Amino acid sequence: MTEPIHAPRDLDTSFMAGGGGLGALIRAHDWAGTPLGEPAGWPRSLKTVVRIMLTSRQPMWIGWGPEFIKLYNDPYKAIIGGKHPHALGQPAATVWREIWNDIGPLLNGAMTGDGNFQESQLLIMERNGYPEETYYTFSYSPIPGDDGVPAGIVCANTDETVRVIGERQLTLLRELAARTADARCVADAVQRCTAALETDRKDVLFALVLLRAQGASAFELAGSAGGQGDWVAAAGALDAREQPWCADEVLATQRSHLVAALPAGIAWPGGDWKSCPRQAMVLPIRPSGDAGREGVLIVGLNPYRLAEGRYTDFLGLVAQQLAAAIGNAEAYELQQQRTDELARLDRAKTQFFSNISHEIRTPLTLMLGPLQDAMGHPQLPPAARNRLRMVERNTLRLSKLVNALLEFSRIEAGRATSVFRPADLASLTGELASSFRSAMEAAGLAFRVACAPLPAPVYVDRDHWERIVLNLLSNALKYTLQGSVAVRVSAQDGQAVVDLEDTGVGVAEHELPRLFERFHRVEGVRARTHEGSGIGLALVQELMRLHRGSIEVRSQLGQGTRFTLRLPFGHAHLPPEQVRHDRAEPHSASLASSYVQEALRWLPDEPAAVEGADGGAIDAVEQIGERYRATLGAHIVIADDNADMRQYLRGLLAPYYRVEEAADGEQAMAAVRRERPALLLSDVMMPRLDGFELVAALRADERLHTLPVILLSARAGEEARIEGLGAGADDYLIKPFTARELLARVSALIELDLQRRAGEQQLRLFLANARMFSWEVELRTQRLALSDNAVDVLGAVPRDVDEGLALVHGDDVPALREAMAAVVRDRSGFTLELRIVRPDNGDLRWVEVRAQTLCDAAGEPLRLSGISFDMTERKRMEESLRDADRRKDEFLAMLAHELRNPLAPIRNAAELMLRTTAPGATERRAVEIINRQVKQMTRMVDDLLDVSRITHGRIELEHTPVALAAIVASAVEAVAPAMQERRHRLKVVEGPPLTVRGDAARLQQCLVNLLSNAAKYTDPGGDIAVELAREGDEAVLQVRDSGAGIAADMLPVVFDLFVQSSRTLDRAQGGLGIGLSVVRRLVEMHGGRVSARSPGVGKGASFEIRLPLSMQLAWAELPPQPAAHPPRRVLLIDDNVDAAESLAMMLRADGHEVRTGFSAPDALAMAKDWLPDVALLDIGLPGMDGYEVARRLRAELATAPLRLVALTGYGRPEDIQRSADAGFDGHLVKPVGLDALAHAIQPTSPAGGKA
Repeated sequence: MTEPIHAPRDLDTSFMAGGGGLGALIRAHDWAGTPLGEPAGWPRSLKTVVRIMLTSRQPMWIGWGPEFIKLYNDPYKAIIGGKHPHALGQPAATVWREIWNDIGPLLNGAMTGDGNFQESQLLIMERNGYPEETYYTFSYSPIPGDDGVPAGIVCANTDETVRVIGERQLTLLRELAARTADARCVADAVQRCTAALETDRKDVLFALVLLRAQGASAFELAGSAGGQGDWVAAAGALDAREQPWCADEVLATQRSHLVAALPAGIAWPGGDWKSCPRQAMVLPIRPSGDAGREGVLIVGLNPYRLAEGRYTDFLGLVAQQLAAAIGNAEAYELQQQRTDELARLDRAKTQFFSNISHEIRTPLTLMLGPLQDAMGHPQLPPAARNRLRMVERNTLRLSKLVNALLEFSRIEAGRATSVFRPADLASLTGELASSFRSAMEAAGLAFRVACAPLPAPVYVDRDHWERIVLNLLSNALKYTLQGSVAVRVSAQDGQAVVDLEDTGVGVAEHELPRLFERFHRVEGVRARTHEGSGIGLALVQELMRLHRGSIEVRSQLGQGTRFTLRLPFGHAHLPPEQVRHDRAEPHSASLASSYVQEALRWLPDEPAAVEGADGGAIDAVEQIGERYRATLGAHIVIADDNADMRQYLRGLLAPYYRVEEAADGEQAMAAVRRERPALLLSDVMMPRLDGFELVAALRADERLHTLPVILLSARAGEEARIEGLGAGADDYLIKPFTARELLARVSALIELDLQRRAGEQQLRLFLANARMFSWEVELRTQRLALSDNAVDVLGAVPRDVDEGLALVHGDDVPALREAMAAVVRDRSGFTLELRIVRPDNGDLRWVEVRAQTLCDAAGEPLRLSGISFDMTERKRMEESLRDADRRKDEFLAMLAHELRNPLAPIRNAAELMLRTTAPGATERRAVEIINRQVKQMTRMVDDLLDVSRITHGRIELEHTPVALAAIVASAVEAVAPAMQERRHRLKVVEGPPLTVRGDAARLQQCLVNLLSNAAKYTDPGGDIAVELAREGDEAVLQVRDSGAGIAADMLPVVFDLFVQSSRTLDRAQGGLGIGLSVVRRLVEMHGGRVSARSPGVGKGASFEIRLPLSMQLAWAELPPQPAAHPPRRVLLIDDNVDAAESLAMMLRADGHEVRTGFSAPDALAMAKDWLPDVALLDIGLPGMDGYEVARRLRAELATAPLRLVALTGYGRPEDIQRSADAGFDGHLVKPVGLDALAHAIQPTSPAGGKA
């Protein structure tokens, strides 16, 4: 039990001077009741060390005598914790009983005359009500008595707990990172992690790693730490999804779960501690991707640390390290699997090419035979013959491609069969080149062939050589748009040399090393067509290698390319089994013809005229459906470099639409600019401007950026479709397609565009009426596009971002720039309010801007799109509402002031009458009634102001450990008079000691409101109960009554502001309807909740407050003992004569000398003449307010020790601050209580508050 602090005796205690709060406690302590005796008789050495201790900022304590009676300083309070102030004057063995076995021998050793020093000593202390792991560096030094023999010790302390534990945990995190860096599988990663966890047996007493595949239900034990034993199997047998682990909930919320009590019956490992763990933490292990494993890490907690703060943060980092290690191991496993799979796929792909080529050649042969027979029929109509020729050309092209793939796959698989025979290479090459002359001339190219006779035959595989030469010639025609192509054959250095040179587009230097790679295509170059498989040059190189020859390429971008082929004469360099000495057969005209025919299809036709059907044709409506009648006759542009495909598409669409053809992207762009069509149907792979580039050009054109576009491509698959749509196309159609599918997509897209245009017109009308406009910023060009009605709001039409920012008020430009940069960086959106200045009339307008980043298929930002509202009128309304709210606050403050002014003299008079009236007298009972009603009125005024402050977030709570039993006692004491008056039977059930973190004054206010409410609505003689209990981690405070009860329809709104139950004539209890609202707001600010229940009207009600419990103990501060103070000279100034006179009478009754005045001049004159000790000044004085009086008194009586106390009805925080700024030492709110008044006029009192 804490002993009361007595006033210090009249002794020589100058050595105890200073020392803050502990110095005051030491001076006030009754040392006569301890072995130390009166301080005057203490040894000089003790007095000296006490003086040193009190003035030191180092935590220190002194133990004197055989029992080491304890003295300590202010810094030591942090170490001793909740044992302060009871430890003062107690034996050290009593204070530190839990660590006495550790420190007792050290203390006794120091008393022999030899001090000792302990560094980072582990001590299990109970400073705050629970055993706690601590580390201290300290020394025990003997203090000699007056006889020179050690009579005590002095100890200097340094708290090392945070450093030691932090270094230990950091070491574990480093160990986890180092050990798991090269884990190659999940099992290995988990094993390495658990091995690392074994190195910190103080923070991780045991660990369990439970994993499962995503989507699975059950968990598997993947690893454990903490040593082997039966506990592992027992723990693994528990269902991780249920209590106590709750793994499903942990993974769903991704939040850790505290197991407050580990399951009994299992010998849980205790690590390096003698005590077994009582709690565990379950932490989520996040999966590394959609296929990664998920799970939980269960950690046995240190029994000497609370599971909060740094400890839980550290365990979170451990779980993250474990998740990262598992993720890295899974990534490695996946990468290894992918490497193996890629090798297998490469082998399978080569085999597939070989197999599929064989399979395709059979149906191709069966197609070509009947096709050629049908074309030879003499009665075949011309139109049908033309269609069959198109089929034949494309079938031959397909056959050529299949043969190339088959040949390439044979070479890669090492199964190519070559037969080398002697050939006149110059003659053979010249014949092959001549077959291309017609195509070259049709393309407008000069074609030169110079094949000089060679001195010796060259052994070649004739079929392979034809493919080599024809591929190179085809390539030259494809990429030479103007100029010439030359073929030369010569003999150089014992080799036959063939040069094929063109003046085409050339190849960039960095592309040359990859030119012969299979499937590689040089992107972005101009060509007659983009058709091709990408294996032609790769096949040429492989065929040259079979000939033991070489191929070289030289090229300059924009100037042309030269291929040089070198073949040795003779056959010594060739495999003998592949050499034949008979002459090669003549070359195959069919092979050369297929190459030439394909090349001719690359050349442009004559520009096709726009042709099509009348949009009103009835048969066309029947073909495409009644729904699309409005689309008939629409203008469509077709762009494709393949003449056969253009002819086919024209044949499908011309019966219903006006069709215009273009052979490449540039022609298509020119066509749509001449006349905006209803739709563009474009191939992707085209020369000069491909489909993607064409779409990009259209989207960048302000007039054409909404033109519907369908892209056609042979590239199948979801990725190709996404790429096409991401490029800006409205639809993506994969070849081959059916005629019905094409017609349906074309018709639907044209119809959607018509509907979109109609919708845009309606939107423009809506935006104009709503004073709202839309806008869009092209991020690459910073071009700004606005809806037509933007000028109505902005007064101008800015064309780019800079012009738009010029309209923004200068103070708002930085915020807008920062918001735009942030949303582009984060691919997000923003909402911002800003001001613009109209350039046409200088008007300032408020605009709300809402924006969203639009990205391409790859996630790269393209545009910033948004809408803006003219919110000027709304801003004016908001300003009006804020002004009304400010006036309301001012009115409430004024109302409180005006109500408190008359309450002050009433309360003062009542207090005086209570002092002078005999107990039991009728007059005294009447005065008590008046006093209670004044307090009730004061409480109502305070509640009214509290509601306003809480609503605006202006109340700040002072959070400290609070004992709820003390709150209950204080609240019951406050409402006891009201309950006694109505003869209520009050029952208080306190329950166990409970502590919460909160503001004691505000919690008492909540309980007083609930008890006052119960007293108000309970008939005289009724029952009221207050019960304090604990449920889980919550303190439950319940107030029950047998009163009027609450109707069912009132329960949901009983805590709302200004809500009251209906009153009857016999229960007109009054009230503002704000008390319960204040209770709810204050309880919620404490992190709790309040509820009400009632069986019904007339059956009583109960109110329940639930607050989170605190682990800290609330130690009651020793109450200050009232001390006798000499009378004071008090000057009292108040323009309310009753208030001034009544307060003066109260002061005189306490023995003070009082003079009163009623105006500012009275205050200034009387203060100068009389020189009072204290001046109580009303703030609301007429003529000159109390603030100005205070400033003048401070200026005129600067040297006088005058204490100024403000006396006012205003009690808001800003009012108290204003008083302090004016020079007041204190601030009293009317009506003033006797205790507050007596406290305020003392010399060193920090006066302030209210009754």
